[in-house]
Amino acid sequence: MAQLQIISGNDRNRVFDLHGDKVTIGRNPKNNIVLFDETASRFHAEIFLHEGRHFIRDLDSSHGTYINSERIVHDTPLLHDTIISIGSTEMVFKEPDRATSDEASTPSPAAQLIGGAAAPEAKSKPLLPEEFSDTVTHYVSATGPLARSANLSDAQSEMLIKVADAIHSVLDRDVLLKILADMLHEIFTPDRVLILLTDPQTGELRLAAQKPEREEQKISNTIVEYAMREKISLLISNTADDERFSEAQSVIRQSIQSAICSPLAGRNAVLGVIYIDSRLRPINFQKDELALLNIISTHAAMSIENAMLVEQKVAAERLSAMGVAVAGISHYIKNIITGLLGSSGLINMGLESGDLKLVEEAWPIQERATQKIHSLVQQMLTLSKKREPEWGTGNLNALMTDVIDNQERRAHEFGVVLQCEFDPDLPDTMFDAQQLHDALLNLTGNAIEACAETENACVKLATKQCDGGKRLAVVIEDNGPGIPQEIQEKIFEPFFSTKGAQGTGLGLAVTRKVIEEHGGSLELDSEEGRGAKFTILIPRRTTNH
Repeated sequence: MAQLQIISGNDRNRVFDLHGDKVTIGRNPKNNIVLFDETASRFHAEIFLHEGRHFIRDLDSSHGTYINSERIVHDTPLLHDTIISIGSTEMVFKEPDRATSDEASTPSPAAQLIGGAAAPEAKSKPLLPEEFSDTVTHYVSATGPLARSANLSDAQSEMLIKVADAIHSVLDRDVLLKILADMLHEIFTPDRVLILLTDPQTGELRLAAQKPEREEQKISNTIVEYAMREKISLLISNTADDERFSEAQSVIRQSIQSAICSPLAGRNAVLGVIYIDSRLRPINFQKDELALLNIISTHAAMSIENAMLVEQKVAAERLSAMGVAVAGISHYIKNIITGLLGSSGLINMGLESGDLKLVEEAWPIQERATQKIHSLVQQMLTLSKKREPEWGTGNLNALMTDVIDNQERRAHEFGVVLQCEFDPDLPDTMFDAQQLHDALLNLTGNAIEACAETENACVKLATKQCDGGKRLAVVIEDNGPGIPQEIQEKIFEPFFSTKGAQGTGLGLAVTRKVIEEHGGSLELDSEEGRGAKFTILIPRRTTNH
């Protein structure tokens, strides 16, 4: 019976028998083969029988299905030992009944490795030009099934698994490359490890990671460019006899004893190259080390591609969020400017006619508009960078009393009753009075607006001690319509607003940031139709250290 054997990814070492005429693969539990791989689509691919042979079909997946590093477009037949790549998962198709006949007509991946039997094409058309024959002692293809197949020792297999486990789940490219460089240095113990990536803008190779970290590292372009162009890993020796590595010709500027250069061959392009060498010590890398690095490079290329996809997605989301933010702020400022222009016109009319009463009526509009712009700028500045609170000793009861005095008239206009339940024994603590006052003012104002159209509208304001006085709490609760579950997390995101052009979407984001800078937290408890309760918790401080 045909099987799929997982060789990399979160499902590594799992084996699946291919029962029936069709088997689906993906993240969704309804698949016949369920992958624990976030980079795979919900229904990614299917394997089906046709006239006694197995074929694979991509199911319009996000990142495609690959056979021996080539993305498939049409239904593709599967041969014994075919490598299938889905997301960050690699699997081998095994068909024992056909293995013998397939292997008789097609050299096995192991046989195609340099040092084993050469592939038929290699006999008639050598892969390596004669000019490199004295310097490059061994080479191996970095693509196709032979890139992943080699007779590694148990120790080397363990090293490969260790590297794969370390990098496959890392989605920060810089972190991934540093981990990779460190592990390569540990495994091969060379004098240096260099990882270079191609700049997508200029097409030039740029140093992305190195071990050990030194000043600018130079390597020979001749071998590196050939390895990338032909997608082959090279074992380099005898450099003292090669003029390309002499001081006049090479940018290495120092002779090297031995080196391995392996391209990072991704699914659609060569991303860069891994280069390790020994210059200061008489280390001669061996053929099995070339094979090991070659396989590591294929895993690294896939992980780097995944990290790049995440970077692109984040960049796209940031751009989208920026567009939404600019649109929202533009509408908000446009409304303010409309008020400013209108009040300015009235003030000018009043001044020209000597009608001071008209000036007095228009002036508050001007002040409110100016205050809104000032508040917007302050919120954006607060949100844009981390700041240390300006610590001072005070009492939250007194701070809340100031907030109530500020909002009492507004609550009356909206028909909202303010109820206070302050802990009379609440101890003093240290906080930034202005920042925390603004945060409490924002939450109270939001609560008043939220329940303004509710019958018997009420906002409850309370202070209390928690954890035996180690933490102090302020609770602001309204009996309004509540906050739907699906937007409860979104309301804390910058520029997300439920007020349309009347809001900037910065208030709650700034409020939570201010509270977190005090070492506290902002908690929300709400059900649609049953009001909302915000709880501010901050640690009691007797000193700002």
